[in-house]
Amino acid sequence: MGSVHDIMQTFACRDLHAQFSEYDGWVWRELPPGKNENVMFRVIRGNYYHQEEAILAVSFGTRPSHETIEELLAAPAGRTANRYLLVPQDADLPDLAEGITPMRMAAFGVVDGKLTWLTRKNHAVRYSDEASAHHPARGACDSPPGCEST
Repeated sequence: MGSVHDIMQTFACRDLHAQFSEYDGWVWRELPPGKNENVMFRVIRGNYYHQEEAILAVSFGTRPSHETIEELLAAPAGRTANRYLLVPQDADLPDLAEGITPMRMAAFGVVDGKLTWLTRKNHAVRYSDEASAHHPARGACDSPPGCEST
């Protein structure tokens, strides 16, 4: 059995994989962990003439730490690389630096100041689709490298 962090990481990787699918040509590489031990990825797709690149980081906090944001900005990438931070729904993002695009998790949200797993049970907290920046993958099969739970 995996730890709670492994399970949360699995859900986060599903959300990232839905946006940057290998089926759409994205090639995943895990970046070495920084001081925070945050998991970050570099995804690339394209051909000889045009290449897209993105740096992805995950924050499970109700408010991303300054170190997480600094590591995301300092990650090695090309000039045109986009940077994304996956956060729980309704996370507090006042310190988000310019150039970082927030993405919302489908399975986790902040309810009453606490990280909460959003289930599909009758009494679960529900968020509107307009507030979500993306939709979760349906039947996501393969995980990118580094997203498998041990």
